[in-house]
Amino acid sequence: MNISKIIVSLAVLKANWDTQKTDYIDTFVPFVCYLIQKNRYKTFDVTQIKNEFFVEFGLGLPFHVTETIIDRTKKEGFLKKENGQFIPIDSKISECNFTEVCEEQERKLTKIISTFVGFIKNGFQKEFSPEEAEKAFLGFIDVEDLKSIFGGGEKEEILPTIIASSSDNYFVSKFIAYARKGDPNLFKFIVDITIGRLLAHTILFKESSQKVKLKGLKCYLDVGFLFFLLEVNGVAFKDAYDELINSLKECDIKLCVFRHTFEEFINILKSDLFSLHNINNPTFGFEKVGRSLQYFINNSYSESDVEMIINDASQKLENYGIEIVEKPNIKDESLHQYQIDEEALKETIIKTYKENPRFNEDSLGKGTIDRDVDSVSAIYTLRKGKKSIFFRDSGYIFITNNSRLAEAVNNFENKNPGNFYIPVCVHDVFIGTFIWLQSPAKIENINEKKIMAQAYAAIQPSEALVKRYLFEIDKLKEKKEISEEQYYLLRSGGWARRILEEKTFGDSKNVNSKTPVQILEEFKNDSSKLEIEKYEKEKKKVEEITSERDKILNQQKNIFRKIEQTSALFTWVLFILIIVLVFLVNLADFFDFHRLIILRLALTIIFSLLAIIFGFNLLDLRKKINLWISAKLKIILIT
Repeated sequence: MNISKIIVSLAVLKANWDTQKTDYIDTFVPFVCYLIQKNRYKTFDVTQIKNEFFVEFGLGLPFHVTETIIDRTKKEGFLKKENGQFIPIDSKISECNFTEVCEEQERKLTKIISTFVGFIKNGFQKEFSPEEAEKAFLGFIDVEDLKSIFGGGEKEEILPTIIASSSDNYFVSKFIAYARKGDPNLFKFIVDITIGRLLAHTILFKESSQKVKLKGLKCYLDVGFLFFLLEVNGVAFKDAYDELINSLKECDIKLCVFRHTFEEFINILKSDLFSLHNINNPTFGFEKVGRSLQYFINNSYSESDVEMIINDASQKLENYGIEIVEKPNIKDESLHQYQIDEEALKETIIKTYKENPRFNEDSLGKGTIDRDVDSVSAIYTLRKGKKSIFFRDSGYIFITNNSRLAEAVNNFENKNPGNFYIPVCVHDVFIGTFIWLQSPAKIENINEKKIMAQAYAAIQPSEALVKRYLFEIDKLKEKKEISEEQYYLLRSGGWARRILEEKTFGDSKNVNSKTPVQILEEFKNDSSKLEIEKYEKEKKKVEEITSERDKILNQQKNIFRKIEQTSALFTWVLFILIIVLVFLVNLADFFDFHRLIILRLALTIIFSLLAIIFGFNLLDLRKKINLWISAKLKIILIT
């Protein structure tokens, strides 16, 4: 696999787009002309071009996509067709300057790779070969599954799947941040290849040549949008999604969020708030921290900071022009015919998730899939069975940033691949790309912001890294090699995680028993004085809370003891009264009191039956009354 060929091909797609700026199918036409020139075809068919595309450029185009590109090449006057074979028009093909464009992009790639290798060697004392550097770059930009986003059921991969290591992503992210500040030309080339990757996959969409008209469309946002727009995942993501929201609004799209989606967001933040309140507890489970809580911890958010986000959430959405709405009423009989098999949809979503090797079931919150099913089902109901190949005629769309959810819904509804229509659920990249490709300035801007957001995310500690790190500090504590104070600092300090990322390059494989000790050494530097002061404040707060808790518990114990004493006294008095009553009843033998005789007979029968059935006696009765009264008084006190 020649990675450099693939990267150059993506850069050439972007260069062609910059030159033509008409229809993105046209960006592939020069590739076909080059293949004809190189192979000196007199005639050829679709399969030949399809195979050569992969060999020469590293791009695995499906047959129908290759056919579309060849048809466009013919339409542009480079070919003619006779007897089922395509015949090149040499005079027209010779006008193509593809080789010059390729050589220019190759020079840019060579420069960026050599600069990257030097940057990593000088800054991190790590050696990268040019091939390893190219693989790291392609793996970094291939974070989103564009084949499933744009291609639906396509089996062929346009680009090879490269799963970059955490450390490779860390190094590329650091280099991107450096390039953006220090060398704008290098940064622009990185942005160009990300746009080229979009162009390469956009052609998978069966209606990719349509001019997108979205006026009148209603878009319902998934919960991920709320985290990005309300800056719960960092300002870099907020900037990128602000751009998308503004683009959608400029197209006269109505933006909404279902109430159950909004409530899911609020409940996650409330859970994070509870976790922040209990974060000083030694038993707190850091290994199960979600992305939002991770962000709060890493950026030293207080409980009041999170409370402010919760309180301001609905108003901020209103400021964006996003309306919180209820889902359709399923009790409305007129809508019953439009309801889908929700259980089948849920099964499809779970199956699609499990097909992904990166899937982690623990990462899903409780009820997450059920709420996704609610949202998708609601869109089906709102569409009332209407299907269209055009966005604006679709009426309603659910937009998510979860590519697997979009793929699952597409699998659920497109059981017959021949009947294409705009999906009920689409990825934000899907709809955003069609908007931005009609405005070249926007596609540059949004991809710059998205790549910076991706770089920011790549230098945050991963779940695997944090889990391994916590395992090591727990071992040190058990061996008494670190104090309670050091243990607290290493577990809960946001600064500790930042140093952890730097020490390990974001890779859990680089964590060992020495890592926590090295982090503590870093902590001793003068730059950590503010963290020490913060720790002392937090420590004092924990001590005050613990002292107050112990005081309340002692008061509660004293009250409970008094309740038990009072209850015991009361039941003894009651017991004596019953004994006296029995004694008085027995006086009936000495005095001719018929009523007392009847009462004694009744009591004798009652006590005898209780004794036979339950093994009852007066002493047990006293104990049971005592326990019952004591328990009731304690419950009243606690509540």
